[in-house]
Amino acid sequence: MTTDRPPDRLLPSPQWPQSYGSVYRDCIPNALMSDILNDAPAVANCPNFWTPKANVEAAGQACTACEAAISILYEKVMRHWLPHDWAGAEWWVQVYERGKGLAFHFDKDEHLFKEDRRMVHPMLSSILYLTGSTFPKRLGPTVVVDQRFDNAKMRACPDDPQRCAMIYPRRGAFAVFDGGLGHGVLGSAAPDLRATLLINWWPHQPQGVNAITPKEASEHSLSIKRWPCSTSSTASSGAIPATAGNLPLQQLSLGGSQLPTAEPASQAAQAGAQSAVPGRPDGSSSSSAAGSSAGEQGSERGVDGLLYSKGLSLVGSSAVSSVAIDHSGWALYPLGDEAQEEQEEGEAPMQTAAVFVPLHMMPSPSSSSASGSDREEEGA
Repeated sequence: MTTDRPPDRLLPSPQWPQSYGSVYRDCIPNALMSDILNDAPAVANCPNFWTPKANVEAAGQACTACEAAISILYEKVMRHWLPHDWAGAEWWVQVYERGKGLAFHFDKDEHLFKEDRRMVHPMLSSILYLTGSTFPKRLGPTVVVDQRFDNAKMRACPDDPQRCAMIYPRRGAFAVFDGGLGHGVLGSAAPDLRATLLINWWPHQPQGVNAITPKEASEHSLSIKRWPCSTSSTASSGAIPATAGNLPLQQLSLGGSQLPTAEPASQAAQAGAQSAVPGRPDGSSSSSAAGSSAGEQGSERGVDGLLYSKGLSLVGSSAVSSVAIDHSGWALYPLGDEAQEEQEEGEAPMQTAAVFVPLHMMPSPSSSSASGSDREEEGA
């Protein structure tokens, strides 16, 4: 029986903010990105697939567009992260309608969880953003939270995450984070579809997750061929090497009653998501949070207002790509659909549908789940 991965396999204690998300730019050639995006609606209706390590490492073999991208991402980025004994990559595609987010959750071996009620996580989770721009509106960010699932207690810990990282989607960006951390997606006012290729990197093959067959590919009109770009040719792929492609990280601290000070972090890693308390299981939000504006109102802090107050832009050529936030004493609270619609009618429509709320104003744990485990969706 598969057991939990040893704690010292990778990032033994999550380093802040590196293991909460590193983001790389321009890893995949534009032509292949377009092929993946064309396939996205079909792949989104398929089960999760598996590509073994040997196939990921092989250059130039016939495969789907998604698998071609996985091989390139391994060569450019993941081989620097993974131990030698990793087993393969689980992958799938998600396409969301305008403004929709995703409940907070944990990536896990679904079969083991159903059979043993025990969570076993991938070594690393990763996201290739197929859509997203910096103008005129941003897609909702991926949020990675300072929270893990405790199998002994059968719940997410801590109850109220105090640190998070936000990654705003941008076409061609690739984000990597510790596979055991909770994560989700915040809503936004962007009118565009949000499409992502999700890739989990495992020390074992999850049961029930299998390689795509030629028959399955044909049924969904997916091409299996040798793609023009191969992992053996860095120059032809046009990708930025991992050492040079890391996007700069902005770190903020939201403590006490003062708004944070922004300072660039080292270029070693880029964190990407926002952590905090997700909405209630029924999708509603507290009345105080739902009524707050994109800036400040009362004791709450809008995510947009927080970034703007420190000179960080969400739109335009200088738009921030990712932010790591230490928000001790505060919880991140996603806004519901109704609150989003109200904010969109304002003079400055909100880019990020969430606010920071003082912990003493938050609903009790019984009415709000910090892990979002009431919904078992995967990915970000």
